[in-house]
Amino acid sequence: MKTESIEITCRDNIKLSAIRHLPENASRGVVIICSALGVPKRFYNDFSTFLSGHGYTVVSFDYRGIGASTDNGLRGGNILMQDWGQLDMDAVMKTAIHWDMGSVFLVGHSAGGQLFGLSPWSEHLKGVILAPASSANANLYPFPARFLFYLMWHLFIPLLAFKRDQFPARKIGLASLDAPSGVMKQWSKWARNPDYLFSPDSGLDTSRYAQLKMPILAYGFSDDTYASEKAIRHLLSQFRSSEIQFHFMDVKKMDQRNVGHFGFFKEKMKSSLWQQALEWLDSHNRHAKSPEKTIAN
Repeated sequence: MKTESIEITCRDNIKLSAIRHLPENASRGVVIICSALGVPKRFYNDFSTFLSGHGYTVVSFDYRGIGASTDNGLRGGNILMQDWGQLDMDAVMKTAIHWDMGSVFLVGHSAGGQLFGLSPWSEHLKGVILAPASSANANLYPFPARFLFYLMWHLFIPLLAFKRDQFPARKIGLASLDAPSGVMKQWSKWARNPDYLFSPDSGLDTSRYAQLKMPILAYGFSDDTYASEKAIRHLLSQFRSSEIQFHFMDVKKMDQRNVGHFGFFKEKMKSSLWQQALEWLDSHNRHAKSPEKTIAN
């Protein structure tokens, strides 16, 4: 297997830092990993290595204003969350499809699973895994998380983002990296609407979500405070034409102490959830070997 650092250029000429994991032999397909807000691309390296070990080319990347994609002359206050879907994911999907390495799939983590439908290139995806991803509105969460999220989206984020280019997400424990303040302001604005970015007040054309015809494998975990079952189901309800397989898992019944919002991508999931995701990818990939042969490799 080979790992290489690459740059992907968006249609507005902004360059994104990306990592491409290549399999030893000919690629059987491509998996794009779209990260959570404030999470660097390197966080997904173990999962990427696992998939590339089973024949997939895997690409992860930092959104504009995040991690290694910050040296582009943009001010954080001028970067919007919608840019991550309309420009960044758009460029990565277009690039991956033009590699001509087989069917292209997408793994969306949190924001990564919310925004990909803003790009017309999403219509070319052969399937999506959400691990996990949800809509954001305080009423979609149980108490006391409902109260805390209400304060975060209505008060704390607007105050801390005011007249800043960088939002101190790392300092306040919200993310592992600081984020552009423009992204945070738009995120909190969307979250104040009952239908999140799908609300008419967002000003976005989200009609494509209902038109996407693809298989979706979605995960949720009972100990995930960021993605409640109700919030996940709200996001899934936007994909009206897709074939959805949703697993909401009671962590107490799993052979794991905790999973939360980030545990799916930890190596401890290699023999369970990762294996399940691999079998799902193979079952929807016309370039794949049978799942039995793939797993035995």
